[in-house]
Amino acid sequence: MLIGSVRVLPFSSNVEDEDKEFKINWRRVATTSLFGFGFVGPVGHFWYEGLDRFIRLRLQLRPNSFRFVTTKVAVDGMLFGPLDLLVFFTYMGFSTGKSAARVKEDVKRDFLPALVLEGGVWPLVQVVNFRYVPVRYQLLYVNFFCLLDSCFLSWIEQQEDAPWKQWFKSFLPLKEQEGQVDYSSYARSDSNKSTDSEPSMVTNVPPSSINDDNVVGDFVPSHRLKIQGKTSNWLKHKSTKRMMRRCVWFPGPVIVGAGPSGLAVAACLKEKGLPSLVLERCNCIASLWQLKTYDRLRLHLPKKFCELPFMSFPQDFPAYPSKQQFVQYLEAYANKFDIRPVFNATVVSAKYDRSIGFWRLRLKDDRNDEYVCRWLIVATGENAEEMVPEIEGMEEFGGTILHSSRYTKGDGFRGKKALVVGCGNSGMELSLDLCNHNAIPSLVVRDTVHILPQEMLGKSTFGLSMWLLKWLPISLVDSLLLVVSRLIIGDTAKFGIERPKMGPLQLKNLSGKTPVLDVGTLDKIKSGNIKVCPGIQRVRHLSVEFVNGNTENFDAIILATGYKSNVPSWLKEKGMFSEKDGVPILAFPNGWKGENGLYAVGFTKRGIMGASMDAKRIAQHIEICWKSEAKQLSAALISAASLKL
Repeated sequence: MLIGSVRVLPFSSNVEDEDKEFKINWRRVATTSLFGFGFVGPVGHFWYEGLDRFIRLRLQLRPNSFRFVTTKVAVDGMLFGPLDLLVFFTYMGFSTGKSAARVKEDVKRDFLPALVLEGGVWPLVQVVNFRYVPVRYQLLYVNFFCLLDSCFLSWIEQQEDAPWKQWFKSFLPLKEQEGQVDYSSYARSDSNKSTDSEPSMVTNVPPSSINDDNVVGDFVPSHRLKIQGKTSNWLKHKSTKRMMRRCVWFPGPVIVGAGPSGLAVAACLKEKGLPSLVLERCNCIASLWQLKTYDRLRLHLPKKFCELPFMSFPQDFPAYPSKQQFVQYLEAYANKFDIRPVFNATVVSAKYDRSIGFWRLRLKDDRNDEYVCRWLIVATGENAEEMVPEIEGMEEFGGTILHSSRYTKGDGFRGKKALVVGCGNSGMELSLDLCNHNAIPSLVVRDTVHILPQEMLGKSTFGLSMWLLKWLPISLVDSLLLVVSRLIIGDTAKFGIERPKMGPLQLKNLSGKTPVLDVGTLDKIKSGNIKVCPGIQRVRHLSVEFVNGNTENFDAIILATGYKSNVPSWLKEKGMFSEKDGVPILAFPNGWKGENGLYAVGFTKRGIMGASMDAKRIAQHIEICWKSEAKQLSAALISAASLKL
């Protein structure tokens, strides 16, 4: 009876708010007293007597000997201790009217932390008990320590989903960790169907008045949660809008974007034994490659420079894999490292909540989800949104105007005059594709641009450049590239394409502007099949006026004007990313790390190779942080356990 009567007495107030007056919950005291009177008292009495008799008579160990005491402590810790915890948490759940499913969740949540913490204290108590205390007084001796233990267990039970409990779950398999994503519910990236599969263990927050400016983040099955001394109470907000919100807490990093960069960092984390969760706005991995590229696209660089960490391209792939082959490689990569993103999950807001020390990610309204994590990795890259220029009179055109992201192949433009705006790699290749499909393409070249042959001296131009840079300064390598290019493709200025004064590699380093690797377009320009035009002055009905005063008729305008980052539209942070262009303020190789657990991958302006380098750095840094915080938490828990003694 003594055990039950003190079970949670100091913690039985069930305070609805920290500022309310302390009140004892006598119903809870009666409930726990009944548990002590009906279970702990009688069961403990017969248990200790039976255990002592069994060890003395059956095992024939000498009372109070070292083997006698250690055997008794071990058996008590392995049998009675776990049983007592299991019965206590189950009984407390049903006694408060909870459903069987909720009781099961509570037991899964509380059992392991209580078992681990008590496992560091009770063996010491029981060594003294079994060594020096007579059997008939052992239960009374234990009662004294149960005064503290009962309060401690009740405190654990009332803590519900405190974040420190989640640390214990990080040692369980991912699918068994409550509040985390059940990856088995997601379709793999090779599925052609859109999936709205969701984590099976998440919070369904009851309808409540929610004010987004005040919500701290109720990210586990609890209406009250104390995190670092802060309280999250959904029910006290004054907004009249009532809605259901699902919140998911994830112990590892959350990665926004399932392109090559996101997959690379997820794999690097996986190799270090760290869990990660990938959120992807579309219904497939590498959505830019699968949904927004033209059919004839191939890698412009050799495959060895486009490999993700820990996995090479198949040997039977050509030196320059096609779009379809690259997607196959990425899907195989995701399967190898068991990366299963949450698809159709568009992040509309990511904000660091200083009051709790976590990132809060809000998804699009139709999902109304919130994810909470310690580390956030931005992997949406430099090409998240189409860049559409503002050209006067575009609304008057009357013909087809589309961005290159909607272009697949040129057979729909057969016999039509098409104006391609943009002279980067995409614009040059689209012009070639139109020409090959018997369209009549023209190419707008407004700025200076470097055009280099895809291969020089039997090697890829990029590979040769990387090799030369090991031995020569960048200015000398640029000079060599330009001399060889002049010998192979001639003077591009004769065809209306002026070169910049700065060399191609230096220009790439300083501005990120990539030189064009010619795949056959220049020959079509030389032969007159593709016409080069100056910048556009304005657009009129089925015609375009250029800056040189000439006007020509066109049936279609294709905007090969590239892409831009969309980070400023959803990341509510100003220290790491530029609000102007959405890329890290610090240039490569220093732009991968921000503050408060924020990271960026895929913004190096150095393609997949640069993203892979940053992915490895990020995984190494998070591993250090993970281990450091685990040690700090472990030390804090040991300190708390020692205070209980």
